[in-house]
Amino acid sequence: MRDTQHVADHAHRYRQRTAIALTDFGIGTGQNTPGLSPVMLLLNGQKMSPIRQRRAVRALLLDNDQILLVKAELPDGRHCWMTPGGGVEHGETDQQALRREVWEETSFVLNGEYPLIWIRNHLYGDPPRQVDQHEYYFLIRTSIFDASMHNNPAEGELEVFRGFKWWSINEIAASNELFSPNKLADLLSNLLAGAPPEQPIRIGI
Repeated sequence: MRDTQHVADHAHRYRQRTAIALTDFGIGTGQNTPGLSPVMLLLNGQKMSPIRQRRAVRALLLDNDQILLVKAELPDGRHCWMTPGGGVEHGETDQQALRREVWEETSFVLNGEYPLIWIRNHLYGDPPRQVDQHEYYFLIRTSIFDASMHNNPAEGELEVFRGFKWWSINEIAASNELFSPNKLADLLSNLLAGAPPEQPIRIGI
C-alpha cells in the first residue's frame, strides 16, 4: 500500500510539474505561476472559479522558409511542436522577455528590437485552474543555428522537452504531428508571401 501511494504521489507531482511547464510553453493546464492575475467570473450572481490572465511572448525564428520549433510532451503522452517563448515576468517589457526566453530555450542571443506580427488569445485548462493566455509573436530573421536548452533554469520545462527541429513550411503542411498554433503552415505561408504586416494580425488557436 505504501509503495502504491508513493507511485501515485510521484505521478501527481509529475502531472503538476508538467502542467506548470506547459503553461510556460503556452499549452496545457494552468497553474498558479508568476505573472498570472485572477479574474473572477459571475454567473447568475454567483462567484465562479478564477480565470488567470497571462501575457506571453513567442519567437518566430525564421531562416528563409524554415522555422525553429520546440517539441514538448503533453500530459496525455502526445507531442506538440511550438515556437520558443514563455511568460513575461514582472517588470519586463515584451522585448526584454523575448530576449530572455530565446536565450533560455535556445541559447541564441538576440540584439535589437523585433516586429510584432501576430497576437493569439486562447483559454485552456479546467476549472478551477483556467488560464487566458495572451501571446505576442515576434518575427526574427536569422540563419540556422544549433539550439540548446542548456541555459534554461526551469526544471519542469526540461522534463517535458523532447527536442528541436528546423521545419520547412511544406514539411509542416504535410505532417500529421500537432503544432501550435494549429494553422502554423498557412500562417507562415501568408507571412512569407509579402511584407510583415504594419499592424499585428490576430490569429486563431
